Amino acid sequence: MKINDLWFNLKIRGKIIENTGLGVFVNALYGISDGSIEIFNLIDVFIGFFVMIIGIYIQGDKQ
Repeated sequence: MKINDLWFNLKIRGKIIENTGLGVFVNALYGISDGSIEIFNLIDVFIGFFVMIIGIYIQGDKQ
């Protein structure tokens, strides 16, 4: 499975991903895997990861 296929599959499930912040995380990883490693990509990874954890926590709290 190539990263493009993975990225496409994740974009299909956009709503869930946006809610958990995983989209930002994957987008940043996608930029890194593309060979364009920039400080912004790394910052996005950390922000995305942080937002993802908060999103999962909030979703778990609602149930």
